[in-house]
Amino acid sequence: MSYLYEALNSVNAKAVTGWVERFSTCLFCSRPMRNLGELTRKMRYSAAPGTPSSQDADEEEVTVWRCPYCGWWAAKSPYLNTGGHIMMEVGYGALRTFDPVDLAAPIEASRAHLMLRPEDALKLHPKRLEDIVGSIFGDFGYRPRVTAYRADGGIDVYLDSDQGLVGIQVKRTKNPIEIEQVNSLTGALLVNDCTSGVFVTTSRFRRGAMHVAGKALVRGLPIELYDGRRLLEVLEVAQLAAPFDPGNPGNPWMSREFKEYYKER
Repeated sequence: MSYLYEALNSVNAKAVTGWVERFSTCLFCSRPMRNLGELTRKMRYSAAPGTPSSQDADEEEVTVWRCPYCGWWAAKSPYLNTGGHIMMEVGYGALRTFDPVDLAAPIEASRAHLMLRPEDALKLHPKRLEDIVGSIFGDFGYRPRVTAYRADGGIDVYLDSDQGLVGIQVKRTKNPIEIEQVNSLTGALLVNDCTSGVFVTTSRFRRGAMHVAGKALVRGLPIELYDGRRLLEVLEVAQLAAPFDPGNPGNPWMSREFKEYYKER
């Protein structure tokens, strides 16, 4: 727990004054925090200039909460200010810094990070974005199959459903999607016997690309277009709608992979 004490008093920890109840829910993944109880730390304060330094160390009680799902923590420590009022020092931080390009990170962590930092979408590895898209549609009842990163035949994710086979193309880019790219997806859908398609991008679609999707619909091959904004909207719906039971060992936040990635260091 020494890391918590150091971070609580460092410039890297964000300290605020107020009720710690606002941190009872994890700031990163919005899951319930776990109270680790009260710990004691010894503090030695510097003496004022011109006065002898004290060798005595005062003891302070620090109450610590930790998120068992993603590693964020919060801590509070009451103290008496010069006016005789009891104040509350509060700090919070993470036990591990999330790296959006790390493919070893659990998919749940990547989704939570994208919700918190949507501007990091372009930092995600393209393969990780495909995994995220597949997991989102999985939350809506589809059975996703993410294809190999290379030589995927133009389809990044397949969705099996009772209504047929859906093919998804995922593009992590800041450039607008052109006509040729939607045409390419149309051909891949036909070759792979898909009944419909979805084009997902972190950017936007040119007007011509939207026109091609409209023509495909008229010919009986519907293609839905998800730009960056719509992608984040469906991610938010999936995140908020996903059932969560902390006591269920089968939920992804309790998996060995997730715990190993975010174990205390």
